[in-house]
Amino acid sequence: VKELLSKKKAEERDGKIFIDGKKAGISKILGRGTPTNKFVLKNIKVSRRAMEKILKAGGEVEGAENEDKRANAEMKELKGNENQNIEGKEEQEAAE
Repeated sequence: VKELLSKKKAEERDGKIFIDGKKAGISKILGRGTPTNKFVLKNIKVSRRAMEKILKAGGEVEGAENEDKRANAEMKELKGNENQNIEGKEEQEAAE
C-alpha cells in the first residue's frame, strides 16, 4: 500500500485508501491476510472472502466484476445489513 501511495497509484482521503485497479495495475484481490485500512477499490475483481474482509473493515468495492454472481449478492446483503445496523443504533440513541 505504501508503495502504491508513493507512486501515486493510490490516493488517501478521509481516512480511506482509494485504489483504481486500472491505474494501479491490479486485476484481482484475494482473501489472504487482514486489511489494516479502509480501502475503496474500483475496477478490481475481488474474491468473496476478500470482499467480506474489506467490507468488515469499513471499505467498499465499486464497479468490480467479482468472482461470481453470489459474491455480488453477498456484497449487497452485507451493505444492507450495515445500513440497518447504523439506522438501528441511531434510533436507539434517539430513544435514550
